[in-house]
Amino acid sequence: MSELAVLFEDNEHESLLRQLLRRVYGLTPPKVRYRRCVDCVGVERALLEEIPFLRSKNFQTSRGLLVVIDADDFGVDGRKHRLDRILSEQGFAGRQNGERVAYVVPRLEAENWYVHFCCPSRRPVSEEQDFKRDPDWRRLAADLGAAARELARAWPQVLEHEPPSVRDARGELRRVTGKH
Repeated sequence: MSELAVLFEDNEHESLLRQLLRRVYGLTPPKVRYRRCVDCVGVERALLEEIPFLRSKNFQTSRGLLVVIDADDFGVDGRKHRLDRILSEQGFAGRQNGERVAYVVPRLEAENWYVHFCCPSRRPVSEEQDFKRDPDWRRLAADLGAAARELARAWPQVLEHEPPSVRDARGELRRVTGKH
C-alpha cells in the first residue's frame, strides 16, 4: 500500500485506529496518514478535500481513504448515505464500487465498540445505548491506550453475536486493506 489516508473525529477513534491498523492489518506510518478532524463536521469537510486528491492519484491503485465517523443519530447506512450525498452536493461522484474508500461507522459511537470488545460479560452491547456515562466505559477511558490494545487483540475473533456495525466495519476495512 502506498498510502492510506485516515480521517477520524477524536481520541477514541485515534487510539482504536492506531492499534487496529497496526496490530490487525499491519499498517503503520508512513503508509498511514492520520488526520484528526475534531468532530463529524470536520470529517465531512476533510472528505471533500481528500476525495479529489485520491481520485487524482487513481493510477496508484494501492492508495486508499478510510473515513471513521460515529453514526450518532443517523444510523450506519444513514451516515454512509450522508457522506455520499455531501460528495454529490459538491460535484463529486459518491463512493464507487471497487473504489478504495471505506466508511467505518461505529453505532452509536466508538465507545460502544470499546465496551463490546473489552468487557466480554457485556456482549453483545446494545448499539442504541450511549456508553459515555457507563462505569465500564469510564474505566476503559481512564487508560484509553490499554483499552485500544485490548480491542485490537479481540478484533480478529469474529463473534456470533457481534453488533451489526462491527460486521459492517469488517467489510469496509476489507475495501482498503484487502484483509478479512
